[in-house]
Amino acid sequence: MVLLPRGAGLEAGYLGPLLVLILLIVGGIVALFKGIVGGIIGLIGVLIFTIALFTIPFGMFVFNFLGIGYYLAWIGAIICIISIIWKRLVPAPPVPPPPPT
Repeated sequence: MVLLPRGAGLEAGYLGPLLVLILLIVGGIVALFKGIVGGIIGLIGVLIFTIALFTIPFGMFVFNFLGIGYYLAWIGAIICIISIIWKRLVPAPPVPPPPPT
């Protein structure tokens, strides 16, 4: 049996990034079946992470050290928003009637 030292484990400081990670994973899985819903869930996850960076002291300096995944998540969220708007603006092409049998 492994005993963790006192204070080790899931603290309040880890809940924010854990929530963001869960939202992004769930958003990606849901987007496979319902694109708009999954995209919105992913967008909420990225927004929570960005807002959290601005609320912690010296959080804006963290932007210098973020990896490419953060920026790719924002690009994916922006593409999701564009696809939602595009889907509503451009009507679907007409479907031809089925051939007679």
